[in-house]
Amino acid sequence: MKTSAIRSALAAFILTGSIHAQVAQVPPLINYQGRVAVGTVNFDGAGLFKFALVNEDGTLTFWSNDGTSVAGSEPADAVSIGVGKGLYSVLLGDVALPNMAAIPAAAFSNADVRLRVWFDDGVNGSQLLTPDQRLAPAAYLSAGAVTSAAIADGAIVGAKIAPGTIDGTRIAAGSLDFNHLTVPAAPGAGQVLSFNGVTLNWAAPGAGDGIWAGDATLAYYLGGGVAIGTATPNPGYKLAVNGGVQFTPGGPGGTIQFGNPNSETGMTMTGAGRADLRFNGSTLKLVAGAGGVGPPSDASGIVIDTTGLVGIGLLSPTPGYKLAVNGGVQFTPGGPGGTMQFGTPNSETGMTWTNASTRADLRFNGSTLKLVAGPAGGPPSSFSGVAVTTAGNVGIGTDNPQTKLHVIGTIRSSILTITGGADIAEPFPMKEDAVEKGAVVVIDDEHPGRLRRSTRAYDTRVAGIVSGANGINAGIALHQEGALEAGQNVALSGRVYVQADATHGAIKPGDMLTTSDTPGHAMKVSEHSRAQGAIIGKAMSPLADGRGFVLVLVTLQ
Repeated sequence: MKTSAIRSALAAFILTGSIHAQVAQVPPLINYQGRVAVGTVNFDGAGLFKFALVNEDGTLTFWSNDGTSVAGSEPADAVSIGVGKGLYSVLLGDVALPNMAAIPAAAFSNADVRLRVWFDDGVNGSQLLTPDQRLAPAAYLSAGAVTSAAIADGAIVGAKIAPGTIDGTRIAAGSLDFNHLTVPAAPGAGQVLSFNGVTLNWAAPGAGDGIWAGDATLAYYLGGGVAIGTATPNPGYKLAVNGGVQFTPGGPGGTIQFGNPNSETGMTMTGAGRADLRFNGSTLKLVAGAGGVGPPSDASGIVIDTTGLVGIGLLSPTPGYKLAVNGGVQFTPGGPGGTMQFGTPNSETGMTWTNASTRADLRFNGSTLKLVAGPAGGPPSSFSGVAVTTAGNVGIGTDNPQTKLHVIGTIRSSILTITGGADIAEPFPMKEDAVEKGAVVVIDDEHPGRLRRSTRAYDTRVAGIVSGANGINAGIALHQEGALEAGQNVALSGRVYVQADATHGAIKPGDMLTTSDTPGHAMKVSEHSRAQGAIIGKAMSPLADGRGFVLVLVTLQ
């Protein structure tokens, strides 16, 4: 079915609405009846309706059934209404119906109010019924429509006046006199209006008819509790106040206010600065700040939550810690003097101890823990302590250790045990790009300070064996950075594996070894007259024939 056919059929409804009203009160309900058809057939069943009160051109919404219509738009939620043979009836504004909102009195203060209706038969979707139907002015009473001329004298009694409907703006000047009040006569000089439980009376201050007693300088009440801003004070309290309270002490100045500082229950003290004591139901806050304008930041004070956790400089305590502090902390012990501070020494997280002449820091920068000491007045200008990195390297005299133990300076020890290697080595630059581990090397007479792979037997230039063969590493490596050129570690003493050639004689433990004609290989000394100055060391393992590795005790001779 086309939309245009649906609209023309749906538009065939009648408005027999009436508004139930009381004098001087805008009616909350509109009794509305209508008829709806789909195509040429009267609709039967539960229909989904949406309603809105709009202005003449439908661009302004005064009310809608679910309160969501804006500028005449369709409401979001519908009201389900039973329809029989096309006829239905509904009380607009009846909040007992699902998705039906009350009609505000302000909706009828407009000169032209029209009813807009949408209908959904469950098949064709929600459709706007046109045109909007105007509510005749006679159907409701506008504000101010009842005048004094229309009301007989004495017709309105107290029971007919709703509580709170008459205020100062509704009483014309001079319209009430003592003839209309239950007061015997005009007051005498100095009298006050009092109530004796039955009628109003004029009485002198402190006379028995009122609840207050006193004189020109003092007023008091002994009958029980006093409530301000509430009709039901808390039992057991002499004064109950619903709303803020301000005190201006007679002392140095400033004020004390009880109320809702920073939208929380509490107390505010102001003077040159401001301090708040606040509670939000879970956290007690004591904060202070400069100036009296605006509340101090929550992070500028002390907070205590209901579980007993305390935070200083925090919006809330850190869970699991009885005390959490955001910022530096300083202790002044009662002992020999000095202070202990927790904060950011040298721009790193840590702790500082100071006295009159010295200072020590324990600091962490996220990757390295440092313990340093020096003169008072600031951290040492250069690193003079111990550092431990998150990689497990330890530095002494350096905060950037490159090995498991990195020391800048002299080490003194009564006993030194090396477990990571078996020889004493020194790094040398090589003539060749890379000399294999275990190779015999000799002094390079063409390049002072460098070594090269050995190439001839009984070479008196022999310097040692390249350390590291068969997993036997250097136990001690000798090197001075910046003074001598680095290179490959060459064993000068201790035990290492050496490349050996047994072609010229089987090698047995205890045999002296020297250079051979096989490049980089050692061999057994067979001509002792030629071996003087060319001995590498003594064999500690055998090699019957061919080439292989022999464990040697390096003793250059």
